[in-house]
Amino acid sequence: MLKLCFKNKVILSGVFLFLLISVFILLFLVYDNNSFAATNTEGEIYFTLLHTNDEHSALVPSPLVDHHPYTKNPSIGGIKRLAGAISYFKKSKEKAGEPTVLVSAADYLGGSPFSWLALTDRAPELSLLVNIGYDVITIGNHEYDYGPELLADYFRAAGFPASSDRTAVVASNTHPPEGHPLGKIGLQKTHLITLDNGLTLGFFGLIGKKALQVASFTDPIVFSDQHAAAREAVAELQHTGADIIIALTHSGVEEDQELAQAVPGIHIIVGGHCHTPLYDAILENDTIILQAGSLLQYLGVVELAFNPSTNSLRLRNQETGQPLLFPLDHTVEKCAKTAALLDTYTEKLNDMVSRLTSGQFDQISDTVVYTDFPLPNKPALTESLMGNFVTDAMRLIAEEVTGEQVHLAFQANGSIRGGIIPGSMPYSEGKVSFYDLVSLIGLGSGPDGEPGYPMVSVYFTGEEIRRILEISVLLSELM
Repeated sequence: MLKLCFKNKVILSGVFLFLLISVFILLFLVYDNNSFAATNTEGEIYFTLLHTNDEHSALVPSPLVDHHPYTKNPSIGGIKRLAGAISYFKKSKEKAGEPTVLVSAADYLGGSPFSWLALTDRAPELSLLVNIGYDVITIGNHEYDYGPELLADYFRAAGFPASSDRTAVVASNTHPPEGHPLGKIGLQKTHLITLDNGLTLGFFGLIGKKALQVASFTDPIVFSDQHAAAREAVAELQHTGADIIIALTHSGVEEDQELAQAVPGIHIIVGGHCHTPLYDAILENDTIILQAGSLLQYLGVVELAFNPSTNSLRLRNQETGQPLLFPLDHTVEKCAKTAALLDTYTEKLNDMVSRLTSGQFDQISDTVVYTDFPLPNKPALTESLMGNFVTDAMRLIAEEVTGEQVHLAFQANGSIRGGIIPGSMPYSEGKVSFYDLVSLIGLGSGPDGEPGYPMVSVYFTGEEIRRILEISVLLSELM
């Protein structure tokens, strides 16, 4: 029982004094230690990993024809929504005293018309990732779509190697020859980040075997064995004091599982290449494997708890109720700063579109096709409506250019990135925009430096055509 005695001064009992000192110490700890709110009673330390992969130059929502800035609509993705979602999670985690780290598993370049700006010494995708605050990224196969020399120019246009201070590029099994410009943009084998709560995260990056098989132009860059490079990186990161080791891989889920089995010591693999949205993480040999689909459909949000006494890491998403994949739909508040930067790149792209179409179309949002039904490109590696649409267009244009009848046209299945989906809103019904159409078949560049793979007109005999068709069937089996 508390007893107070009043004479010339107030005399506090020992119990009350003890309570007062305890409260003071507690308040001091809360004030002095930023990580206090992000540490539980079991000694676990909390942090959140935000991640994307296979952005593929999808800087505006898709289908663009359905997008509306103020009305509920079915369009997905876009860099403005991504930046808004990242800002939201960073601010909410900061209030909780929980640090965040933001990464990409590559293929930020290649796919939409925005990638064409790389041919004009601009880097809209990478510049925006740096501006948004990505901490670490790696390099995928589509970064090589225009060759390693132009890739080096692309990085320089985004401010590298100086931008490495903000956004580290880890490419552990990528080896440019001595003096090659790609070797001068700040590539790192490993990278360390120490969070405000004292945790040190170690990163390395890999491009996978299947990704390299479909990389367009990589010579003279040399790529070492993925598992050997990973073992070396893990050993180096452990030696330099990393508490948690994170691999950024552009390899696909199957190769990620093989990596986790073959190389111990990797806590997390953030993957890409196969465009798989992993709504539930894969746990392989105590390694957490993650992937966020493609085309900025989702932002990966991974809430983690690390126990330094047991060197163990676990997911907290199930207990917090936070899905691993956060949809970037119309409900996401857009980032005004990112919107302003995107506008400058869109203006440059619109000028390019006007030039390439001789003024027929002035904006990427212009309607170029009307259709009452979709033209899918599925199932894969078979004849499809979209495949026939593309090859018919090639055949008709080749006849127009050559003045001769063209009997057959061939197109690589992998170069067709999707099917035509007409607009579904009252203001867009039946419409297909320039952006939506070209994003389906917009890869590559020609010897003239213009976007798009060049068409070649050739003569074949009947026997040669038979062999071509036979090989096309065999290739799908062999690859």
